[in-house]
Amino acid sequence: MATLAINGFVSVFAPEDSEQQWELLCQTQLQESTPIQGCWAHTDFGALLAVLTDRGEIVFFEEASQSSAIALRKQALLLHEGCQAISFGPKEHGLQLASGCSKGHIRIYEAEVSKGGREWVLQHAFEVSSLGGCTAMCWRPHTARLPPLILLGMQRGAKVYSYVSRHRSWEEVARFAEGTITDVAWATPAAGQAPEHVATASGSTVSVWKLAGPADRLQVTNAADLQHAAKVCQIEWNANGTWLAVATEDGRMSLWRQNLLGSWKLVSTSTCVDPGSLAMVD
Repeated sequence: MATLAINGFVSVFAPEDSEQQWELLCQTQLQESTPIQGCWAHTDFGALLAVLTDRGEIVFFEEASQSSAIALRKQALLLHEGCQAISFGPKEHGLQLASGCSKGHIRIYEAEVSKGGREWVLQHAFEVSSLGGCTAMCWRPHTARLPPLILLGMQRGAKVYSYVSRHRSWEEVARFAEGTITDVAWATPAAGQAPEHVATASGSTVSVWKLAGPADRLQVTNAADLQHAAKVCQIEWNANGTWLAVATEDGRMSLWRQNLLGSWKLVSTSTCVDPGSLAMVD
């Protein structure tokens, strides 16, 4: 687990044997920048954490090759001016990282292994500025026989892009939602079941959407609007795509779940000690 603090500190923790206590493995303070988002790569690629700063830098924490320590590696290649969001792709696509900026530029990098370590090579770049700049992003969890899909939160709504292999390009396949989107999340698809669910956050509302149809012509319908007392800053599905966790700026974390009748119900709410001071990347 990693925590990002507004004073620039990035801390990486691991559970102790009891799993009720967390051991601090590494802590460092970014100089002249503030971490605004972090994401972990799949564990098949080792302990690799990407941290986005308010200067558009992407800084990597990764497992040192000759020790169990976590070392900080900074890749200037991934400097993306105005970058607002980053997301690692599913492991089945290789080690890929997507980034999106306030001007609507999307970049997708792939890591190549060299003698000096990982080198990040730009594979795709495209623009999505018709709804303003990119504010959030996530990949669709991998499923066989479907192309890679990316969900983008924008300044005036949300979009889904699909990779079209015959054109070797990313193309828009859905557009929905309104307002500035602060976070997005794609639920893990249930085996043999449709439609799929994604969630978008805007202001104090989290909207759940149903996605159906072929990947190149997605049909999107609103399933629920979940209201909160404060602005939503982060949303996340559980591994099975059945529970939705929502963190708000008042320090509350809410858990939502769909009941047997298809309605979304608030299951529980908890409060952190110091709201707004840090974000957790699990």
